[in-house]
Amino acid sequence: MPGSRTAGKSAAKLTRQRRWQLKMASLRRCQICGKPTNHYKTYCDEHAMWKRKLRRRASNSKPWKPGAKGRPPLL
Repeated sequence: MPGSRTAGKSAAKLTRQRRWQLKMASLRRCQICGKPTNHYKTYCDEHAMWKRKLRRRASNSKPWKPGAKGRPPLL
């Protein structure tokens, strides 16, 4: 893949953790725990919610509320 981040690196230069993450992504499994993904690309439902809360905290944003702008979260 020309646009991927690992395009210029050989498999030997990737860490063991990154190789495992790429393997899980190709198998459509969570890159953190290995559980099957339902409707998220790289994470299971539990870790997708965890990452969402982490990003919300980092950007100092409030959670979505009914009647507010934007679409509701999937979970």
